[in-house]
Amino acid sequence: MVGEDTYSLSLSSNKAATVAFSEGAAKVKDCYLYARIDRLEICTFANLEWAKKGIHGRSVYSLEAEMAAHGLCYRLGMYGSSSRDADLDAGGDPRLFVSFVTSVIETIGI
Repeated sequence: MVGEDTYSLSLSSNKAATVAFSEGAAKVKDCYLYARIDRLEICTFANLEWAKKGIHGRSVYSLEAEMAAHGLCYRLGMYGSSSRDADLDAGGDPRLFVSFVTSVIETIGI
């Protein structure tokens, strides 16, 4: 654990990930750096942390798809630095564009 609600994870791929938690949300720093297996591991961790706090999270695959969408947008230069980190909400992202892209990525499994 780095700070009060910030964790530094050692992933199976030998990469490190920083995840900061706030009320019902998790921010994954530099989300564009991670392959799908890393994203699944990070999202599983987020769901487990939410469960400890009594928060019912989304499916790991839905969270992973949103994280992939953020990473793709960042690599394509869309939304500048706001897409660099993935802000994952336990209840889903209220923005229509994010919800749509996340659903597409989840369905096709990128």
